[in-house]
Amino acid sequence: MKRFIKFGAASLSSCVIDLFLFAVFCRLLHGKVPAYIAVSTVLARMLSASYNYAMNYKVVFESSERVRTSGIKYVILAAVQMTFSAALVSGGKILLPAAEEVLIKVVVDGILFLVSYAVQKRFVF
Repeated sequence: MKRFIKFGAASLSSCVIDLFLFAVFCRLLHGKVPAYIAVSTVLARMLSASYNYAMNYKVVFESSERVRTSGIKYVILAAVQMTFSAALVSGGKILLPAAEEVLIKVVVDGILFLVSYAVQKRFVF
Protein backbone atom coordinates (compact mmCIF):
# COMPACT_ATOMS: atom_id res chain seq x y z
CA MET A 1 0.00 0.00 0.00
CA LYS A 2 2.90 2.37 0.80
CA ARG A 3 4.30 1.89 -2.70
CA PHE A 4 0.91 2.65 -4.28
CA ILE A 5 0.69 5.87 -2.25
CA LYS A 6 4.18 6.88 -3.42
CA PHE A 7 3.16 6.00 -6.97
CA GLY A 8 0.04 8.11 -6.61
CA ALA A 9 2.03 11.09 -5.32
CA ALA A 10 4.62 10.80 -8.11
CA SER A 11 1.85 10.38 -10.67
CA LEU A 12 -0.09 13.33 -9.31
CA SER A 13 2.92 15.62 -9.53
CA SER A 14 3.63 14.32 -13.04
CA CYS A 15 -0.02 14.84 -13.90
CA VAL A 16 0.14 18.48 -12.82
CA ILE A 17 3.18 19.01 -15.05
CA ASP A 18 1.54 17.12 -17.92
CA LEU A 19 -1.81 18.93 -17.69
CA PHE A 20 -0.20 22.35 -17.39
CA LEU A 21 2.01 21.74 -20.43
CA PHE A 22 -0.90 20.15 -22.35
CA ALA A 23 -3.07 23.21 -21.70
CA VAL A 24 -0.27 25.57 -22.77
CA PHE A 25 0.42 23.62 -25.95
CA CYS A 26 -3.32 23.37 -26.77
CA ARG A 27 -3.68 27.13 -26.43
CA LEU A 28 -0.63 27.74 -28.59
CA LEU A 29 -1.50 25.21 -31.30
CA HIS A 30 -5.33 25.36 -31.50
CA GLY A 31 -6.33 26.72 -34.89
CA LYS A 32 -2.76 26.42 -36.17
CA VAL A 33 -2.20 22.66 -36.17
CA PRO A 34 -5.02 20.30 -37.26
CA ALA A 35 -4.03 17.54 -34.83
CA TYR A 36 -3.30 19.99 -32.01
CA ILE A 37 -4.56 17.62 -29.30
CA ALA A 38 -2.24 14.81 -30.39
CA VAL A 39 0.73 17.15 -30.80
CA SER A 40 0.05 18.78 -27.42
CA THR A 41 -0.23 15.34 -25.81
CA VAL A 42 3.12 14.21 -27.24
CA LEU A 43 5.00 17.36 -26.29
CA ALA A 44 3.61 17.50 -22.76
CA ARG A 45 4.05 13.78 -22.17
CA MET A 46 7.67 13.75 -23.31
CA LEU A 47 8.54 16.27 -20.62
CA SER A 48 6.34 14.92 -17.83
CA ALA A 49 7.32 11.30 -18.52
CA SER A 50 11.00 12.10 -18.04
CA TYR A 51 10.23 13.47 -14.60
CA ASN A 52 7.87 10.57 -13.83
CA TYR A 53 10.42 7.92 -14.82
CA ALA A 54 13.04 9.40 -12.49
CA MET A 55 10.57 9.55 -9.59
CA ASN A 56 9.33 6.01 -10.14
CA TYR A 57 12.81 4.58 -10.59
CA LYS A 58 14.34 6.18 -7.51
CA VAL A 59 11.50 6.88 -5.08
CA VAL A 60 8.53 4.63 -5.83
CA PHE A 61 9.99 1.32 -6.86
CA GLU A 62 13.56 1.89 -5.57
CA SER A 63 14.61 -0.11 -8.59
CA SER A 64 17.82 -2.08 -8.85
CA GLU A 65 17.09 -2.67 -12.54
CA ARG A 66 19.62 -1.07 -14.87
CA VAL A 67 18.46 2.39 -15.97
CA ARG A 68 18.87 1.43 -19.61
CA THR A 69 16.75 -1.71 -19.25
CA SER A 70 13.95 -0.16 -17.22
CA GLY A 71 14.17 3.02 -19.29
CA ILE A 72 13.48 1.16 -22.52
CA LYS A 73 10.51 -0.63 -20.95
CA TYR A 74 9.22 2.66 -19.56
CA VAL A 75 9.51 4.44 -22.92
CA ILE A 76 7.50 1.65 -24.57
CA LEU A 77 4.82 1.87 -21.86
CA ALA A 78 4.77 5.68 -22.05
CA ALA A 79 4.42 5.59 -25.85
CA VAL A 80 1.50 3.17 -25.67
CA GLN A 81 -0.14 5.14 -22.88
CA MET A 82 0.41 8.42 -24.73
CA THR A 83 -1.15 6.97 -27.89
CA PHE A 84 -4.23 5.83 -25.98
CA SER A 85 -4.46 9.18 -24.21
CA ALA A 86 -4.23 11.20 -27.43
CA ALA A 87 -6.75 8.98 -29.24
CA LEU A 88 -9.25 8.89 -26.38
CA VAL A 89 -9.00 12.62 -25.66
CA SER A 90 -9.38 13.43 -29.37
CA GLY A 91 -12.37 11.07 -29.56
CA GLY A 92 -13.85 12.60 -26.44
CA LYS A 93 -13.52 16.07 -27.93
CA ILE A 94 -15.31 14.91 -31.09
CA LEU A 95 -18.13 13.39 -29.03
CA LEU A 96 -18.29 16.35 -26.63
CA PRO A 97 -17.16 19.39 -28.61
CA ALA A 98 -18.16 21.84 -25.87
CA ALA A 99 -16.02 20.06 -23.26
CA GLU A 100 -12.59 21.38 -22.38
CA GLU A 101 -9.74 19.18 -23.63
CA VAL A 102 -8.06 19.28 -20.22
CA LEU A 103 -11.16 17.92 -18.45
CA ILE A 104 -11.45 15.07 -20.93
CA LYS A 105 -7.75 14.34 -20.44
CA VAL A 106 -8.15 14.19 -16.65
CA VAL A 107 -10.79 11.45 -16.97
CA VAL A 108 -8.88 9.48 -19.62
CA ASP A 109 -5.52 9.71 -17.84
CA GLY A 110 -7.13 8.78 -14.52
CA ILE A 111 -8.18 5.46 -16.00
CA LEU A 112 -4.79 4.94 -17.65
CA PHE A 113 -3.10 5.64 -14.28
CA LEU A 114 -4.43 2.40 -12.80
CA VAL A 115 -3.29 0.34 -15.76
CA SER A 116 0.12 2.02 -15.70
CA TYR A 117 0.73 1.14 -12.05
CA ALA A 118 0.08 -2.53 -12.65
CA VAL A 119 2.31 -2.64 -15.73
CA GLN A 120 5.18 -0.73 -14.08
CA LYS A 121 5.06 -2.85 -10.94
CA ARG A 122 5.07 -6.10 -12.87
CA PHE A 123 7.17 -5.43 -15.96
CA VAL A 124 9.18 -2.20 -15.81
CA PHE A 125 10.77 -1.93 -12.39
